[in-house]
Amino acid sequence: MEVLDTFGFEMVYCEELKVNEQVLLFSEASIIISSHGSSLTNIVFCEPATIIIDIFNSSHVNACFWFIAQINLLDYHYYLGVFKPIDDNPKNDQTFVDVDEFSEMLRKIGVC
Repeated sequence: MEVLDTFGFEMVYCEELKVNEQVLLFSEASIIISSHGSSLTNIVFCEPATIIIDIFNSSHVNACFWFIAQINLLDYHYYLGVFKPIDDNPKNDQTFVDVDEFSEMLRKIGVC
C-alpha cells in the first residue's frame, strides 16, 4: 500500500460499504487493484476500459474475473504473487507481492 499511496490510490474495504456505495465506487473508478476475491464481482459496474489488476497466487488461480472483464470490455491484468499456506484450503493462502516487480508491472501497463 505504501507504493500505491504515492500514486494517489486509496484503500477501500468493500465489506464495510453498502451495496449502492460499492456500485458507485466501481462505476466511477478508472483503475481497480485488488487481491483476488468476491469484491471484484463489482467490476460488472465498471465503465469500459477501466483497468483491473487482480492479485492472486499460484495456489489458487481462477479466471472468473477475466471473463467478466472480457464481457464488459475492461482492461484486465493480473499479478501472480507468492503463496504462503495458512491452512489446508488454498483459497485462504496469503499472497506476497514483490514490490519492485509489481511496480514494474504498473509502469508497463501505464498505471504509474
